[in-house]
Amino acid sequence: MLRSGGETRAELARVLPSWPAARLTRVLKALAAQGLVRTLAGRPPRYAAVAPDLAVETLARQSIDQVRQVQAAIPALMEVYWRAQCETPSFDFVEVITEDMRARVKRARQLMLSVSETVRAFECPPFPWQPKANSEDVGRQLADDMGIERKLMARGVKYRVIYDQDHVDTDRWSFDVTTMVREGEEGRVCGNLPIKLILYDDWAAAIPIPSTASGDTSIGSIIVHKSPLLDGLSALFEAYWANAVPLMPDGVPDGPGTFDQQLIALMAGGLTDDAAARALSVSRSTVQRRVNELMKANGVRTRFQLGLALAASARD
Repeated sequence: MLRSGGETRAELARVLPSWPAARLTRVLKALAAQGLVRTLAGRPPRYAAVAPDLAVETLARQSIDQVRQVQAAIPALMEVYWRAQCETPSFDFVEVITEDMRARVKRARQLMLSVSETVRAFECPPFPWQPKANSEDVGRQLADDMGIERKLMARGVKYRVIYDQDHVDTDRWSFDVTTMVREGEEGRVCGNLPIKLILYDDWAAAIPIPSTASGDTSIGSIIVHKSPLLDGLSALFEAYWANAVPLMPDGVPDGPGTFDQQLIALMAGGLTDDAAARALSVSRSTVQRRVNELMKANGVRTRFQLGLALAASARD
């Protein structure tokens, strides 16, 4: 039909001799309903293709709108689903997922989008990327998850994340931690986190299953539903949170002293000069110079002595 200016049903039947008449009629009706074919005036009627740039563009927009409507309905559907899971007595509160990475990521995002109040997490290996991935590749892989976090925080969901010390000392940290803490995430740092963990409100938790060959990848996930085990994971997080060091001080106003307070908090968290420089968007030499100035101002010679002096000053 695209190759002709218009054809009758009989002419189309001759072009498609293997098609039964019923099939030809059905396909013409379907194409017309989708706006791909129009009927020309005259007897017998002639059928012509609609310009593809108009017809296909319209179909594409309709499909995009339908997908967006489905996506918008997912959180409400998941809320109904998880409410039923929580209210139904069951001893099957542990679910093991060993599907491929794409399926596991999809499930994790389903859980995340169903959160209404708080996400709590231990951020440490195993990571969903290869150990030797460069910073640019890692940034692209994290972009979708960071977008979901922004979306949820805009809805009022709180993020409380404890980062492992080894994690904040790497280049990868600059992509997710620095950005999200500045945008509203509550981040703290602690050494030797016991597991990688995500708590979704108080109704579910996810724990990746590390690969036996490498601690930097996972082969599956354990989903823990409402149960005493979930309560124990929640208590574990809160215990570590109470002893972890804030990456950025809470409630620090803009103005004199803010940079020093942030720098001191990062030092207390055990960050290296490079990691602190990335967090503060300054050079490593700027961090070192300011630390030396603080040591001189407090009359000490080592960073350990500086920490003791600042702690004593805070108690006073």
